[in-house]
Formats: sequence, C-alpha cells, structure tokens
Amino acid sequence: MEDTRIPEDQQDRQSVRQTRGGDPQGFNDLVRRYGPLLYRLSLQYLGDPDEAEEQAQEILLKAYRNLARYDQNHRFFTWLYSLALNHLRSELRKRRTRQRQTWSGPVLEDRLAAGEAGPDEELLRKEARELVRRTVRNLPARYREVYLLREVEDLSTSDTAEVLGIPEGTVKIRLHRSRRLLKKQLENYFDER
Repeated sequence: MEDTRIPEDQQDRQSVRQTRGGDPQGFNDLVRRYGPLLYRLSLQYLGDPDEAEEQAQEILLKAYRNLARYDQNHRFFTWLYSLALNHLRSELRKRRTRQRQTWSGPVLEDRLAAGEAGPDEELLRKEARELVRRTVRNLPARYREVYLLREVEDLSTSDTAEVLGIPEGTVKIRLHRSRRLLKKQLENYFDER
C-alpha cells in the first residue's frame, strides 16, 4: 500500500532551502514527496486521470514559481495544499464557464448509462466508484474540500483546518454534513433506478 503520510516538516524545509539556493535536487525531492498526493487530489476534483496529471504538474510549477512567497515558519504541505485547492477551484470555475457556453442541455458525461450494467463484477465496481466520485464532485465546495482532505487524503482534522484556514470545529461539522449529503444523494440515485 502506498505511503500517504505527510512528509516531515524538517525534510520540506531542507528541500525548500536547497531549491531557493539553486539546487534542483531540493525541488525534485518536493515533487517526489508531493506529486502523488497532488495527483490524487486533482483526480478527485476533476475525475479525469489525464487532466489530473496535467493539473498536478501545473500546481507543482505554480509552487516552484511562488516558492519565494512561502514562509518557512509555517508547514510546507499546508501552503502547498492551499495553493493546490485554489488552483483546482479556479480550474473548476473555468470548466463550468466553458460548459455553460457550449452545452445547452444536460451533460451526457454526468449521467449514468440507463439499463443494466452487465454481468461483469469489475464493471459494476468501476461504475460504483465513478458514481461516488461524481457524487463527491457535485458536493458544494466547502463540503467537498473537507471530505477529500479528511476521507481521501486522510489528513487529520487539525491539518485539514490548517490547509483550509478554518477552525477544527468547522472541519468536523462540514465533514459530518458532507457524509450526510453523500448518503442522501446516493440514496436518491438508487431510489430513482
């Protein structure tokens, strides 16, 4: 199983110092540590593996360009995740604007195929995973972000609060509400079938 623990602050600080000092190995270390995490976060937001890869790279490039603004008195991963969330929010806004401009009816990609899924169990699992991903993507942003950071990225409540810049109590409330909304949306989907 993949190691999803947050790298230690000291490692990050050393890598940032190396990068700022002109040593490319420092940023290579940050990419190695955070690339997979940013890819997963992007995939959860966007749903498309190719787009997720592209956006994770964009986030890393943006982090590199803005590394001089990073305050080493704070944790690097919270700075990076905040940057990533802002980038992904912006990307989603752009997509919604493009969709409104080009589609006049419901988006076919956002609808599950009607009828039976077929006998193949793997296909059923894949469809179920995609249904959950789509449902998570449709949550309001404040709930989706908390859900992704806590449930998917397995960040602690305090780390999630730090990344989002909100109190821990708000994280707990939003996580509870996101679970309730997901459950309700999934129940509604199956009731309609």
